[in-house]
Amino acid sequence: MLILKFSPSDEQIDNLASILNWFFYRYRYRDKFIKHYSYVTKTIRKVVSFSITSNLLGSCLDNELLNKNVNSSGIIQSKFYKSVDKEDVIKICNLFNFFYMDLKSSNSNNKVFDNTHNSNNYIRIISQGDKLNHFDLTILMGILHQYKTCSIYDSFKLDVASILGLIGYDTGYSHRKLISSLTRLSSTTIECRKQYLKLDAGSSVSTDDCFYTFCGNFLSFEALSNKKLTSGNVQLSLPLIKMFGANNHYALLNWQVFTSLPTTKLRLLYFYFCLNFKVSNYFTEFSIKSLNDNLYCTSSSVSNTSFFSQEFRKMLLFFIKHQNIFIDFQINLIINSSYNTIFSIKVRRSRLTLTSDR
Repeated sequence: MLILKFSPSDEQIDNLASILNWFFYRYRYRDKFIKHYSYVTKTIRKVVSFSITSNLLGSCLDNELLNKNVNSSGIIQSKFYKSVDKEDVIKICNLFNFFYMDLKSSNSNNKVFDNTHNSNNYIRIISQGDKLNHFDLTILMGILHQYKTCSIYDSFKLDVASILGLIGYDTGYSHRKLISSLTRLSSTTIECRKQYLKLDAGSSVSTDDCFYTFCGNFLSFEALSNKKLTSGNVQLSLPLIKMFGANNHYALLNWQVFTSLPTTKLRLLYFYFCLNFKVSNYFTEFSIKSLNDNLYCTSSSVSNTSFFSQEFRKMLLFFIKHQNIFIDFQINLIINSSYNTIFSIKVRRSRLTLTSDR
């Protein structure tokens, strides 16, 4: 109804219905809408008809035109939009939902991600050993942040001290753990194929389809280590390099927020939010169960599920307690009054202004 109040009063009913339909599916989408498409369509048209008969259509727009000389610049100020330095924003592929809270594989299947539309359009991530976990995510984000700073397309020297700073400790054990993580990342492969162009049979140009195909390791590395020092070089795969120049299928991660979180598990949960939430005026609800299903790959026994749920509740309480850290998200908890426990969360992503302060 609010949208209709700001719509032109002489607009056609079909156009108004199309606008509401687009808005509804773009910002308030639920899977059940597909099953009840006819009901949703009829409801939208009823709302449009009611707004017309009640003289609500365009009412706010008319008032706005009457007061067009009122200076409203004091109302819309930058305080509504928090800013972040563009150097602290990392572009990540929005398909990277293959990092988990635990490490062990849940079964013999080593395919950790599969987004297949057809034989000519797919991307698959395959692990040769254990699946990638929260620790591996921190290492990868550290590598991507360094690569962005280097702005080169060849292999680059890894700042190991900076990576170990993300882990929080610098010991012989941390060096071995770093090497193990780099090994897991390097043994993870990407297979992708994308159809770029399909020409008509009557075209004078070749009728062969045009494809982009890639198969290779996530990254490659070489390192020289002893008990006190590790030095190494890293080479990113071509899809990761292309990701920084992509204009679609990407999400943005705030590096300052990511590194301010004290544990790698908290970072994974924040990373999950970055991948799965777009900027919106509306909240999206996630249940504790859905977080368990999406971020744990261990077999879901009753004891495991209970433990994982409790762990998520502790992390969410941290998010609420330190909400000032998360300048790009607003998070609300939904409490089950019967058991006085966190049942789900509502998350909304805020719009940030990119600056160039450096």
